[in-house]
Amino acid sequence: MIKMELLSERLRVIADMIDHCGVMADIGCDHGYLSIAMAGEKKVTKAIAMDLRSGPLEHARKNIRKYGLEDIIDVRLSDGMQMLSPGEADMIVIAGMGGPLMTRILDRSPGIVGTASELILEPQSEPETLREYLSGRSFPDSKGREKIFFSIKDERFVKEEGKYYPVIKYLPSSKRQILSEEEKLFGPVLIREKPPLFREYLENCRKKYRSLAEKLEKTVSSGSRNAEKRLAQIRDMEEMISAIIHLNKYEEG
Repeated sequence: MIKMELLSERLRVIADMIDHCGVMADIGCDHGYLSIAMAGEKKVTKAIAMDLRSGPLEHARKNIRKYGLEDIIDVRLSDGMQMLSPGEADMIVIAGMGGPLMTRILDRSPGIVGTASELILEPQSEPETLREYLSGRSFPDSKGREKIFFSIKDERFVKEEGKYYPVIKYLPSSKRQILSEEEKLFGPVLIREKPPLFREYLENCRKKYRSLAEKLEKTVSSGSRNAEKRLAQIRDMEEMISAIIHLNKYEEG
């Protein structure tokens, strides 16, 4: 069995969210370690490791051969999910890219997304783009008849090399998930469950917005309308974060 120590902290959090399933598609697999770990730990019966770039994909092939998992892990050169067939993957994992790019990948392959039983997504930037998209988008089922929505089932938070990342698990739903602006920005489960690392992230965000507001106040005093508009936006964000912190009983002191 492959040890989980093979994975970085970020990939380990993703792996922890994976329950046992049939076929996992790892989109943007890079070095292939997540597929290797999940196949080696027998959390998946098969993995499909896919990447747009031939260099990292060849690296993944070498790693897969090293651990003797060629019969379990299929390697494919693919732009997003173009080399997947509808119903081929039970679980789709997309990690290591920004929310807007993830959104485009999902939007280009509705028939594949609609037949998956689980999505695990780790946006490295702009997660609100992804949450907003999936809260309003439906996908066709395996017969192309029913509309399938995806709702957030679980969220985790990880810090790696000084940066914070949410990891989001989506499950199919017959109804659209309605999210508030706060939930789109910060995640409904994270807001509700209040993990300590999320508190740290919120506090850092609030300090950042306070610092920006202080700097912009000087520009506003000189009569800049653009600065005034930006200051209002920053104050709104600071107030939103403070409200979440207060809701979660994170107040300082």
